[in-house]
Amino acid sequence: MDVSGALYQDKKGPSGRALVGMIVGRIWVGICLLMTAGYLSEPIFAAALLSLLSAAVAMPIQPIAKRWQASPLRGIPRAVVAVVLFLAAGLVMGASVSPEQIAKSREAAAARASAEAAEAQKAEIRAASDKAAVAKVDTEKRTLAMQGFYNGVVNRMTPCDEAGGKISKVAKGIQSGSADVYDGFAAAKETETACQQSYMEVGDLEIPEALPDEAQAKAEKALQVCQNAALAKKMMGQSAQVLFDGDTRPSKLSEFQENGKLGRAGVYACLGSLMEVATAAKVDLEALAKPH
Repeated sequence: MDVSGALYQDKKGPSGRALVGMIVGRIWVGICLLMTAGYLSEPIFAAALLSLLSAAVAMPIQPIAKRWQASPLRGIPRAVVAVVLFLAAGLVMGASVSPEQIAKSREAAAARASAEAAEAQKAEIRAASDKAAVAKVDTEKRTLAMQGFYNGVVNRMTPCDEAGGKISKVAKGIQSGSADVYDGFAAAKETETACQQSYMEVGDLEIPEALPDEAQAKAEKALQVCQNAALAKKMMGQSAQVLFDGDTRPSKLSEFQENGKLGRAGVYACLGSLMEVATAAKVDLEALAKPH
């Protein structure tokens, strides 16, 4: 008969019971050995000795096992002895711990719990701080990218706008006698050239990769809108040249006025589309015109 199975069966028991007894006995021995190690760490030697005896009784070492198998201390009686020894070890452990030790142990446990909670809170604060720092860096990148894009468009459109404004000033000067049609023709020609240059430069402007996808799509549209504004002002300059060259037919005057309206509306549309890009990029509109 297997010695490890003797704890829960007798000689006449079936082999199945022997297998169960062997498994349970070994589990019991493992528990006892773990408890023994714990008692030794305190150290409480009496409890450790009792726990070790419980393990020895549950699964005795050969050849002692053969003699125990033939003795009255076998089967169920031996299991009872092992359990009693195990419980006795626990009682010795409890009796060996003073109220002061219990209090200190509880204080230590509370201190550890408090330290762990404080560390967890610090970790949360660090994580939140890191997240805020990343968000701040992302906001700064988007803001700088949007400022660069906005100022890039405005700076390229400015020569066209300034040249177009000269036509109105020269026209008023002709009425007052301070300018003539040659001044007007030169202003109109300058408008055509400047707005053609603006049209090309705005079209060559690159969209910043730091902008979100939605903002990049709106930026692409904004460039087209601003190019259309430059093109309308270029056509206004061409119409003005015809007028200053002496062709003042109503159809030519109407063409000049229509192109002028399209140019002015195009400028407002250009600025509005840039505002839409900033909104999609979640950038403060007031920050657009700031130097960077």
